[in-house]
Amino acid sequence: MTTIVAALLLFVAAQPPPVAAPVRVSQRDFRRLAAAQKILILDVRPATAFRDGHIPRAISLPRERGRWPAEYDATVERLKTAVKPIVIYCACSGETLSIEMADLLSEEGVKDMRVLRGGWNTWVNDGNRTVKGAK
Repeated sequence: MTTIVAALLLFVAAQPPPVAAPVRVSQRDFRRLAAAQKILILDVRPATAFRDGHIPRAISLPRERGRWPAEYDATVERLKTAVKPIVIYCACSGETLSIEMADLLSEEGVKDMRVLRGGWNTWVNDGNRTVKGAK
């Protein structure tokens, strides 16, 4: 019995600590930070959605059908060296995709990520400015 308990304790101790959920940023704070250009903005919606409209100065890093776009490595390298906090947004009602992307990027070494509460849909519904195009 002691051997089983000891093995279980070793197994638990060897597990990496759980990743903390990213901080959620309110739309109000996001607008203030974005206006002051104190953050990087990351749009993780599909590339077609990004082209149809996105938050000004957003960087597109879509996660479509389990694939990363061709520029994935360059974008992640840019994010890894960012000196500003990164705010991620998607169109999910519970910021699900944004949180998943924060976890994936964290595994790649990206730091200081936050999630926009309400994401794209709230941004648009509140009448905030959007831009169209691939960049």
